[in-house]
This record gives sequence, structure tokens and C-alpha cells, in this order.
Amino acid sequence: MATVGTLAAGVAHEINNPLTAISGFAEGLRRRLGHIRGQVNNEIYDDFEEYTNTIIKECLRCRDIVRSLLTFSRPVASSMQPVDLNHCIEDTLFILKHHFKEQHKITVTTELHAELPMINGDESQLKQVIINLLTNAIDATNKGGTIKITTCPDGNKNAVLIVEDSGCGIPKDVQDRLFEPFFTTKPAGKGVGIGLSTCYSIVKHHNGEISVTSKVGKGSSFCVRIPGIIE
Repeated sequence: MATVGTLAAGVAHEINNPLTAISGFAEGLRRRLGHIRGQVNNEIYDDFEEYTNTIIKECLRCRDIVRSLLTFSRPVASSMQPVDLNHCIEDTLFILKHHFKEQHKITVTTELHAELPMINGDESQLKQVIINLLTNAIDATNKGGTIKITTCPDGNKNAVLIVEDSGCGIPKDVQDRLFEPFFTTKPAGKGVGIGLSTCYSIVKHHNGEISVTSKVGKGSSFCVRIPGIIE
């Protein structure tokens, strides 16, 4: 854990400067967008505005991801407030929409429960959990298949998130190790084993639980349960 903490600090230092530059230039572009309104096609203008806003938003999320790496070795202060998990999912899917468009053989569906309880959480960290789970699902179904994102309440007033895929599945003998730091089932160069352990740390920080069921050749299902706010 001490080694991971040192690594996280080093990563934060190395990427903060280029990240600040990217964010700064994107802010500059956004300030100048008004000068070209009416001089270009409206559709092109809208695209530039959307892309610029997304770059800025993602820079901020990268900053929060770096901070969340520190959860491996010590607690990190986070902004806990009422959060709509469905809204987190919708935002995350918007961020990943271009990535999904490149995956022509993958079909993504959602089934979001309208009466999902609000949870007390850190929105940025929760989005990171969703992105990690979806990224793993995409990797598992890279030869084609389906990914389904479901939310629902349970009998204990928890908000439940389920990410299912029809991909390659995970062998039974390694499922207990999936949430360990640096453990990965991916080939060399495809992952370092931080994603699911980060998910585990974030979910535990939210007093929740994360579990997996999987069968080789049939796919996997990751289930996250986080206590709802009791009114």
C-alpha cells in the first residue's frame, strides 16, 4: 500500500502540468467560440462547443481520478452530497458515446429505475466506478456481444447498479482476487489491475458492496449496492 501511495503521488505530479495546459487551452477556445458564431455552419459550431466542454469536463474528472488513486494508501477527503445514480450513468454514457460508436459489434442497453433512491456520495468517484465497469465490459465483449446497465432499488433501501456483459467471462478460481490491487486477467499491456480495486475502494468508502458473478464463455455481471438516503 505504501508503494501504491508513492506511485500515485508520482503520477499526480507528472500528469498535472500537461493536464493543466490542456484544460487552460480548452478554456481559451471556449472563450473564443462566441467570435465565430454566425461565421460557420451552426452544426459545426455546436460540435466545437460540445467537444470543448467535454474536454474541460474530462480534465476535471482526470484530476479527480488522480486523487482517488490515493485511496489505496490513505483516506482522501471527498465531497459527499445527495447524488442521483441514474444521472451519473447518463453523464458517463454521454462521455463514452464516441467510444461506443467505434464498437460496432457491441450493443449497449439501459434499464434505469425511475424511483431509484438518492444516495450520499461523491459524484466524480461514482462516475469513475461506472466507467471502470463499462470499460471492462467493453474489453470482455471486444469480439461482439451485449452490455446492459440496470439500476433498481432493493428491499433494504439500497440503490443497486448492475453492469452485465455477454463476453468471455472470468474463471471461477480467480474471481475472489478481482478486487486486489494490480491483479488482472487481461494480457500484458492491456491493463495494470487498478480499475476494479479502485472500484472496490470507492464503493466501500460509500458504505456499499460490490460483487461479481461470471461464467467462462457466458459473460459477467458486476453488482454495486450503495445505501440510499433515509428520509
